[in-house]
Amino acid sequence: MRPGKVVPGVLAAAGVMIALRPGWQACLWMRGPVLDPVRQVGTDRPSSVRGVGAWTVGDGADTVVRARTDALIAYESSTGNRSWVLRAPVRESVCAMSDQVVDGIGIVAFAGHEKPCDFVWGVDVRSGRTVWERNISGTVPVYGRGGGGLLSAGTG
Repeated sequence: MRPGKVVPGVLAAAGVMIALRPGWQACLWMRGPVLDPVRQVGTDRPSSVRGVGAWTVGDGADTVVRARTDALIAYESSTGNRSWVLRAPVRESVCAMSDQVVDGIGIVAFAGHEKPCDFVWGVDVRSGRTVWERNISGTVPVYGRGGGGLLSAGTG
């Protein structure tokens, strides 16, 4: 093979690579910082359950507590292993939860099928134990018709 035939091909390939580099850098700049997943939870089983919300526990989010319609499940962030599982009461589903955990206690509400969201637990998110439970009355949303802002946790 003669050098006269190879050199133009090599120069053309190098020119294409040099021309593509600024475009690639511009793409990375426009996309911005990206979070890489560390752990991923598998698909919910059975398929009828759905996620309701989540809490992070600890300064570095050492534990993530995920609320599903049938249970609360705590995962260790570093390993992805389950720490504890707290099942919903029989014939009840999680219908609402507080936005945050205060002093290690999260608040979760339950409802029966097509019933009001009127039964509440205070849950110790470090151990998965129920600390207290209450029936609430008054104006409460019906299950599946919204519960956002229903529960709030505060100090004391």
